[in-house]
This record gives sequence, C-alpha cells and structure tokens, in this order.
Amino acid sequence: MRSLIALLLSGPWPAASLVFAFITAGLVPTPLMGLLAYLGASFVALVTLQIGIPQALRVMIMALVGHAIVVKLVGLPLTMQWPVVWMLASVWLGAVMMRIGGPMAWGMQTVVLSGLLLIGIIYLVLGDPVAYWQKQLWNNRTDLAQLMSRLGQASDEQHLRAMITFIAPLMTGFQVMLMVLGAMFALLLGRLWQSLVSQPGGFGEEFSNLGFSRRFGLLTLVILAVAWFVKLPLLLNLATVLIVAWVFPGLAVIHGLARMGSTGMGWLIATYLLLFFVPHMMVFMLALLGLSDSWAGFRQRRRPQDGDDG
Repeated sequence: MRSLIALLLSGPWPAASLVFAFITAGLVPTPLMGLLAYLGASFVALVTLQIGIPQALRVMIMALVGHAIVVKLVGLPLTMQWPVVWMLASVWLGAVMMRIGGPMAWGMQTVVLSGLLLIGIIYLVLGDPVAYWQKQLWNNRTDLAQLMSRLGQASDEQHLRAMITFIAPLMTGFQVMLMVLGAMFALLLGRLWQSLVSQPGGFGEEFSNLGFSRRFGLLTLVILAVAWFVKLPLLLNLATVLIVAWVFPGLAVIHGLARMGSTGMGWLIATYLLLFFVPHMMVFMLALLGLSDSWAGFRQRRRPQDGDDG
C-alpha cells in the first residue's frame, strides 16, 4: 500500500493515471468494480490533503477527461459520467475543507451537503423523477418480482404496480444516499492513506472523535419533521440522505468509547457483525446514536470521569 501511495504522490501524471484507471474500471457493472471507483476518489482526497488543492483539481480533471474519452469510445452516452463527476467533486470539496484546517466532520458534512444539492439538481433537470423511476422499475419488473417473492410477498401485476408506486418517490434519495455513503467512505480512506504517510496511527484517534455539529443535527431534525408531516417526495429524499449520513458519527462513538475503555472490544466487533448481518436495523441505530451524540456528548461525558479516576 505504501508503494501505491508513494506513486500517487510522485506527480500529477501518475496520480491522474491511477484515478483514471480506477474510476474507469467502475464502468464494468459489478459490485467489485464499483468499489474500485470509490478507491479512485480516495486517491483524489489523498492528493488534496497531502499535496495541495490545485494539484488535486488538476489530477481530477485529467482523470475525468480520460474517462470521458473511454465512455465515448465504447459507445456509452456521456451523461453516464455524471455520477463519477459528482463523486470526485464532492470528495475533493470535502478534502478541501479538511486541507484548509477544518476537522474531519467538516469534510464529511460537505459531502452530505453536496448530496442534498445533487437531489435538488435532479429535480430541476428531470422535473418529476418519480415518473422516471416508475418507468425504470417497471422495465425491471422481473427482478423486482423475484425480490418480492424472496421476501414472501405477492408478486402479481397488481402488487407489482402497488410496490412501484410506493418506492418510486424514494428511489432518488436511495440512489443518492448510496453515492453519499460511498463518497464519505472514500474521503475517510483518503485521510487514512495520508495518515500512513504523515501521522501513523493518527487516523484512529481522529475518527474516534468524529461528530457532526448541532447545527447539522438541527437541519436533519427539521427536514425529517417537515418530511414526516408534508410527505413531499423531495423532502423525503433529502431526509433519507441526511439520516443515513449519521451512521459514520455513530460508528465513531462506538470506536471512541472502545478506545477509552468504556466498552470492550467485543462491543465494537459485535457492531460490525450486526451491521453485516442486519444492516437495515443497525444503520438506523447507528444513525440515531450519532445524531443524539451531537447533544448528549457521550465521549465528552466519559473523559472527565477518566481524569477523575486518575
């Protein structure tokens, strides 16, 4: 890994080549290739944090130009490039906030706000993304019917149409939520790569102290409350992205308490196991933990007790 980091930091052309290779590999429609694209974004974060903001911007533009050429050569529409453009740009902006002296939370919150902006742009461009998703879901109704059958639900045409009507208004938020989580993960990876070079061991302490601001928590609660009562698709999609973004602060609380000895390592291991086996439940619980920590300050409450004991 250190050899790869050294290559990334050796100059703009090697860095741009690696970012290009990884994001272009993401064109292959498999989960593994998609993960490679997020690794490419983490390289942009690394260059931003370790080398500089304009240098990383240059690397990002060079990689995107090469990616666009490949997309065109293989006969795909250039509009397919917008998720990659957003991913690299949001990770770069998050890294910029950290580069200018902000904590990790500033960078992560910047990525989330970029996701909210993306939802707004989608609504402006498509006008009614619900109609778009209804069409896409109906075109893939065979896969949807198989999924419903595995979940023990009726999958005849009537129930299929009812399910599509139910989930289509939420699909924009769900897709952007996945992109935001991936971009936040890429930003964390970029910070991890940097710590291996400039501050070995520093990433663990920094992540353990991660927590979003109370203002960001208030924004989340307001949008959640309004979305709950108004039921507008736009607000529901914004709320979906906001609430799930708190998963990372929630994980940070668990890590922080484990580092302070407040919880055993068994709790940390159990958290990741449950996150793997029952992700839907754990995502909600971790998000709730991260959100409540903005006011409760679980880690800050523990630190004075440690000092008093000593």
